[in-house]
Amino acid sequence: MKVLCLTLMSMMTLAHVAQANIASVGTIEIGGVPLCAGFVSGPSEVTTAWHCVSIFRPEDRAGISFVNQVGQRSRYESTLQVDEDRDLIVMRMSGAENLPALESNSTVTSDRIVALGWDGTDSRKLVPIALKLVQSNSSGMIQYELPSLRIASGSPLIQGESILGVHLGRSQNKGDHGKSLGEGVSFNPGDFPRELNSRYLSGNLLPDSDVFCVKTVLGLVTITAACAAGIGGLSVACVVAPPSCPVMAASVAAVAKLCGVGMGALGAAVIACAVKN
Repeated sequence: MKVLCLTLMSMMTLAHVAQANIASVGTIEIGGVPLCAGFVSGPSEVTTAWHCVSIFRPEDRAGISFVNQVGQRSRYESTLQVDEDRDLIVMRMSGAENLPALESNSTVTSDRIVALGWDGTDSRKLVPIALKLVQSNSSGMIQYELPSLRIASGSPLIQGESILGVHLGRSQNKGDHGKSLGEGVSFNPGDFPRELNSRYLSGNLLPDSDVFCVKTVLGLVTITAACAAGIGGLSVACVVAPPSCPVMAASVAAVAKLCGVGMGALGAAVIACAVKN
């Protein structure tokens, strides 16, 4: 009964926070595919986990967007701050200038925090998830028990009505009774930039599926372009040299078959990522 009451209290707190700041939290999307969570941390600023966008060069980040929970879309404009040690990035987003920023407070006042994640029904709708805080040390690392629902990387970790930190991933460490632990980092805009000589986190984060999903989308786009170029080139060769058409036709059929298999496999992976996320 005590556990139930604490869980209900956490849910009620988050419901209040989410309703008051519904325009301040949302999904980070690449090419329209929701992959991570993010939040408005300042005027025109959106913060998320660095690993969510780290595979993109600065000049290739134009496809990044932030869609808040009322459907307002903001588009990537520039990178303001990156802290690779703490796995955080702050981006300037066009369209976010009038969105309210969430307040941060890195002082722990309770062992109950809330995060945002997916329940598998809507890839753009983030749901509140109650968490039990396990530890928060002086270096800023935060660990907490993970529930069955998937927490979105880059989700704010909310305590009361303020941000305690940012969720980064699953830890290889285990909690009491073998429970899985999540790992995050405290968030304070004043901490940027922070120079560290060693890895800020424990080094035990498991690979996140977010990056795999991004690479899968990019792979599908690449193979589609390559197949179109290959088939187009063979077709042009047939027009330029008609005697070669029978050979070219067979080659087009073979290329199309291979492309169909590759695009089908990657397409299925993209759909699986979208459904899971």
